[in-house]
Amino acid sequence: METKKRIPCYDQMKAVAIIMVIMSHVMALSYGVRDTIFGACIGTVCLNIFFMVSGFFAYKATANSTLKQMVLSLIGKTRQLIVPLVFWGALWCVARGENVVSFCNRAGGGYWFLWALWLSFCLLNPFDFLSKKLSLKHGVKFWGDIALLAVAYGCLVALDELLQHYFSFGHLHTLVTFIRYFLLGYLMRKYDVLKRLLLSDVVCAVGLFLYLLQEYFIECHYTPLIFFGSLGGVIVVWRFFEYSFSSDTRVGRWLSTVGRSTLYIYCAHWFLLSDLSAYVAPYIDVPRGFFIHLVSSLVYSVIVVVVLMAIEKIITHNSILNTLLLGAKPSRAK
Repeated sequence: METKKRIPCYDQMKAVAIIMVIMSHVMALSYGVRDTIFGACIGTVCLNIFFMVSGFFAYKATANSTLKQMVLSLIGKTRQLIVPLVFWGALWCVARGENVVSFCNRAGGGYWFLWALWLSFCLLNPFDFLSKKLSLKHGVKFWGDIALLAVAYGCLVALDELLQHYFSFGHLHTLVTFIRYFLLGYLMRKYDVLKRLLLSDVVCAVGLFLYLLQEYFIECHYTPLIFFGSLGGVIVVWRFFEYSFSSDTRVGRWLSTVGRSTLYIYCAHWFLLSDLSAYVAPYIDVPRGFFIHLVSSLVYSVIVVVVLMAIEKIITHNSILNTLLLGAKPSRAK
C-alpha cells in the first residue's frame, strides 16, 4: 500500500502555530495578562495558519470524484474531529465540574476549533465534488470557483446575520471568520498560480506591511484591515517555512514531529494551564513587557508541548484511546 509522504514545512508551520496558540493562552489564562501587544501579534496569525493549511490539504486531485468518495471523506473527518471533540469535551466537563448544557451553550468553549474545522470540510466537500463534475477550461474554472465560493461565503454571512438578529445566536460568526482562510488555502492547492502569486516577493512585502499596520490599528476593529493584515502575517510565515527554513536541523526535525500532533496538543493543552496569576502577574504584567511576555510564555509552552508529546506515546499504544482522543482510524484485529 502506498504511504502518504508528509511535507516537513507544513508540519513545521503547524508546530509554530500551536506553540503560538499555547503562548497566547498562557498569557491570558495562566498569567492573567490580557490585551497586550504581544498577544495581539500572535493571536491574529496562529489559528489562521491552521485553517489555511487545512484548506490547502483539503484539495486532492483524485478525492471527491464520486459521491461515495465524498461521503467517506466526511465520515473520516467526523472521526478525526467530532469524536475527539465529544470525548475531550466530556473530560473537560468532568475535570472542571461544568455541565454539558453550559459547555454546549459556549459552543464547546476552547474546543470550538474542532467543530468549526469540521463544518469547513462539510461545506467544502460538496463544492469540490460539483467543481470536479463541471467540464470547464482551467482559466474559466479558476474564476468560476472563486465566484461560486464568494457567493457561498456571502450566503453564510447572511445566515450568520439572521441568526444573530432574530435568535441572538452568534456562534456561527466564528465559522464566518475563519472559513475564508480555509477556502483560500484550498484554492492555493488547486491552482498553483495563486499560490505562487501569494508567496511572491511583492505580495509578501505588502502582507508584512498590512500585518504591522493592522497590529497598530488593532483597536479600531476594521474588518477588512484585520483580514488582510492577518492574511499578510500568514503569508510571511508560510513563505519563510516553505522557502527559507531548513528542515534538517534539530529544531526543524522537532517541529516536524510536533506538527504531526497539533490537533491532540490543542485538545490536551487546556488541562496543563494552571492559574499562576497570583505569583507571576506582578513580574509579567509590566508596561512594554513584550520581551518578558515572549520568553516566559514560550518557555511555559515548550514545556507543555514536551509533556503532551510524552503522554501521546502512551495513548497511541491503546487503540481505543488512540481513536477517541486522537481521532485515529480504528485498527483492525488481525
